[in-house]
Amino acid sequence: MDADGGFGGSVGGDALGDCGMVGRGRRKRLPHHKKEQPRRNLLSMAKQKVYLEDLHVGQKFSAGSYEMTEQRMKEFAAEFDPQPFHLEEEAGARSILKGLAASGWHTAAATMRMLVESDLALSEGIVGVGGEISWPRPTRAGDVLRIECEVLEILPSRSKPMQGIARIRTTTLNQNNEVAQLFTSSVVVFRRNPG
Repeated sequence: MDADGGFGGSVGGDALGDCGMVGRGRRKRLPHHKKEQPRRNLLSMAKQKVYLEDLHVGQKFSAGSYEMTEQRMKEFAAEFDPQPFHLEEEAGARSILKGLAASGWHTAAATMRMLVESDLALSEGIVGVGGEISWPRPTRAGDVLRIECEVLEILPSRSKPMQGIARIRTTTLNQNNEVAQLFTSSVVVFRRNPG
């Protein structure tokens, strides 16, 4: 596989953006008259940029934590995945999920937030060109999620010397070290120097 793939389906950057109902964790909200500095600006200043030359197979990154609350689960589901087992305890109990569960896409969005906040500070952002995702177990209210990432493969581009593709496996775990999500993605990574 050449590293020139299109940008067809994956989300790059912070999938949560500034959405007030998800991705806020237990951060204290400031009164409306005070402006909080955007977190991503503070993060980008503190992190050293990572280039293709800095990565190697087997390299690991980690980040966390994100607490999944019932209110946040229901708000996310109401807007993006309005299925009864994500919205109502009784419907969740009757479902294959055996209880109220967060949308898998909510778990994915929380994972993206933690990726952006991790040490994987790719020089031009986390831009995906494809991937495979699975949710081996439901994420429940009260779960505290964290991520562990591993570089699986590095594919320099033959036709675009300034970039390549890194295949990265991101495992999202709960507080009991149980896997809530597995995501193997291909991301564009730029070189510090062409060559």
